[in-house]
Amino acid sequence: MNITTEFQPTPLILTIAVSGALFVAASIGNLARLLFASWIVRKWVRVEANLVSLSLKMNEAGKIPHGILAKYRYTFGGKEYEGDRVVLVSNYYGRQQKKLYCSLHEKIMEKRPIDVWVDPNNPNKSVISNKVSYSIWLMIGIIGIAILVSSLYLLVSS
Repeated sequence: MNITTEFQPTPLILTIAVSGALFVAASIGNLARLLFASWIVRKWVRVEANLVSLSLKMNEAGKIPHGILAKYRYTFGGKEYEGDRVVLVSNYYGRQQKKLYCSLHEKIMEKRPIDVWVDPNNPNKSVISNKVSYSIWLMIGIIGIAILVSSLYLLVSS
């Protein structure tokens, strides 16, 4: 009696394909969120503001920065406001976050004004940086597509 067990990669490949599809779905969802945020602020008005405070938000271990905390004052329509929103969506990582923080730090040290973006329909809403970074979600989407396509190829060819 000759019994051979052949490895069946189908469940593994299907699992990898589903993982790739989840990467793509997460990427599409977050890109849509970023595009929506960009679309909302397209008509916001740039005004000068004065930084009141600036610091880095650190992780629980206190070693890795994962956000910028700032307070600023601005005048819009003859009325004074105070804001604390730094970015539209928290997708500033690494170099982008460091570059923005360094720029703001330089301005607060020299007591120079910064530009903020204000919603003309609701001047209580403001943000320092109206830019969004798509790069990480584009990269995740491309990786997801690569995983999905290669696993589907393996599934079809096996």
